[in-house]
Amino acid sequence: MGVLNTNPMNMQVSVHIRGPLAIKSKGPITVSFGNSLSLFECFKSVLKKNPVVRETWKTPEQIIQECLVMVNDVDVGLTGNLDTRLKDGDVVTILPLIHGG
Repeated sequence: MGVLNTNPMNMQVSVHIRGPLAIKSKGPITVSFGNSLSLFECFKSVLKKNPVVRETWKTPEQIIQECLVMVNDVDVGLTGNLDTRLKDGDVVTILPLIHGG
């Protein structure tokens, strides 16, 4: 888990993209928020600020469908998918499901 922030108006989560996109995305993406944040809202922010993510996925729903997504190493399928509530210091991991045929 990340470092806790004591300023409630500037809470942050860190989004890590794994696999081949990790190099192109140039490290974790920080999402700042005020009071409360859902995974859906987090992904909307990531799509806005990061062109690598935006050229790969167009919507938060597409990220969930095409990737294993975890918050603090727990699969979001167990915590509410895009409705999962995020807290200050949470770490979101996106692991693209890349496979051959």
